[in-house]
Amino acid sequence: MEQIDLPTHARFEACGRVILVGDAYAIHEWHLKTRPTAHGRNTYQHIAPSAVRSAADLVQAYRPSNLLAAVLNQQVLPEYDAIVIATALGTASRFDSYGLDVGRWSTTIASLFNVTGNPALAVPIGLSGESMPRGMPIVGRLFDEPRALRIGAAYEAAAGRLVATPALAT
Repeated sequence: MEQIDLPTHARFEACGRVILVGDAYAIHEWHLKTRPTAHGRNTYQHIAPSAVRSAADLVQAYRPSNLLAAVLNQQVLPEYDAIVIATALGTASRFDSYGLDVGRWSTTIASLFNVTGNPALAVPIGLSGESMPRGMPIVGRLFDEPRALRIGAAYEAAAGRLVATPALAT
């Protein structure tokens, strides 16, 4: 295992937010307009801003997304079977800690790969000091889901069953 460099996270988080939330808005537009309270506050606050985004916003978001995909698929993954990253820059947040301005809350690092088309599998790796779940994404080559799944299964077999349960799950 060795460390690799990828393009700056913040730039790709921004493009991913526009693309993924735009897709979610397109899928849920009718329900958001006719039954806005049918969604949870977190979901509504993430998706609703896409109602005022333009097609130009979406096209601009695909530019850095395509750059990340090119770096990942042409420079990094040809040399490796997969990459393993941290799920997030910190530990998971408790639901009761989310404020009304949920749109400013950071997404996970792993969400970057939603816009590259690469298969990504998150496996649980234990709990933080605050008893919140931690995960480890395994990002595979394009169209190579079987290899990512085999790597995840091998990790789980080697690590054994996690016996701890997050405090909110009990």
